[in-house]
Amino acid sequence: MVESIEELKKIQKEYYGKLIAVDTETTGLAYFEDYIVGFSLAISSSVKEIAYYIPLRHKIKREVSSKKVTKLDEDGNVLFTVAGRPRKHTIKEYSYTDNPYNLDAKECLDILYKIMLDAKLNLLHNAEFDLIMLQNEGYDTSKIKFFDTIVLTYQIDAEASNMRGLKAAEKHYLGRYRSNFEKTLGGAGNFQYTDPTESYFYAAVDSQSTYGIYEVLKPKLKAVLERSKNTLLVDGKKYNTVKSDNMLIKT
Repeated sequence: MVESIEELKKIQKEYYGKLIAVDTETTGLAYFEDYIVGFSLAISSSVKEIAYYIPLRHKIKREVSSKKVTKLDEDGNVLFTVAGRPRKHTIKEYSYTDNPYNLDAKECLDILYKIMLDAKLNLLHNAEFDLIMLQNEGYDTSKIKFFDTIVLTYQIDAEASNMRGLKAAEKHYLGRYRSNFEKTLGGAGNFQYTDPTESYFYAAVDSQSTYGIYEVLKPKLKAVLERSKNTLLVDGKKYNTVKSDNMLIKT
């Protein structure tokens, strides 16, 4: 876990002009409601087993009160039990404070954007989501050179739709097993409310596995395409499936 802007700037120098993997952690999956909580970076999955997580907007959630109130339906009418008593349910109220391990979000995202602009190529798994989340932060992602590793999973095996997700793909292609997202949350309900000193490993492995999937599947796909006797033509021109499918995502 990165604990200072200075450390992130050192990573920026280390990653300059290289093939890197990037992944964002967010408050949810709704493009225009949720936002980035932190991001991870990896530079290699086999030579150097290192990935970094940068926490930005983690919150400490504490219960401050709890009370039982009468349960109402959507029209405001009291709901009753079979015995004729008003139903009760518990309402909890919480306080939210910024986690002390957060780094300045704007400054870190500015550095991330510069890292991605300067990279030889950015690897992302389901790139559309991460790029839109960055767009929502105000960054022009059209300038970013990227490769979506999810394309490799369906080109290697078009029938294996259950291998599209990062966790399934890393388990199948990398033999990497880890706790699922719900277990990582530990009842927090949202990654934002996890303690980054505990959840950073889960987040960092996302970028690490993205890099690993690229390293494993790209050579396999290249070998398959080289053995193919037929050349796919579109409008009389040779169709490069890897490059063209990624262009479809970008546009």
